[in-house]
Amino acid sequence: MAYLNSTSEATTKKLQRENLKLKQELKDLRAQYQQLLEEGKEETFEERRVSLLKAQVMQLERQVVLLAEGLSSQAARSLEVENALGFLTDRLRALLSVESYSPEVSITRPELTQLIETCGEIRQKLHRNNKVTSVENLSMPWLLSGRNFTKEPITL
Repeated sequence: MAYLNSTSEATTKKLQRENLKLKQELKDLRAQYQQLLEEGKEETFEERRVSLLKAQVMQLERQVVLLAEGLSSQAARSLEVENALGFLTDRLRALLSVESYSPEVSITRPELTQLIETCGEIRQKLHRNNKVTSVENLSMPWLLSGRNFTKEPITL
């Protein structure tokens, strides 16, 4: 029962934080919309088109940076996992290379514990990699020119 209460409290707090975040985003968007309305009155069609194209270029540049960071993170994590799996494979091969060719391999409990811990570490590295590279977690701040608006985060 206590577990359910703590879980529901954590969920409630998470939803409250998300609600506050969404309210702030709405407020920022309304301010940006108002700014665009004010600026739009004085701009010609060509100026608006140029502004739109500049904004698109900035967004594409942000996406390129985020994707490059994601690829870099993925490569680093893959190398870590590869090294850990190499260690695990070498250790298991060493266990098989013992001179007795019986169908059973004897291993001490501490060695088995170490191998299990290594497998758990590899699993955690893969889990962290999946968590880091998910689209919800990729974000980058951006600036709106003119009034020094800052907005965080923008996701792909």
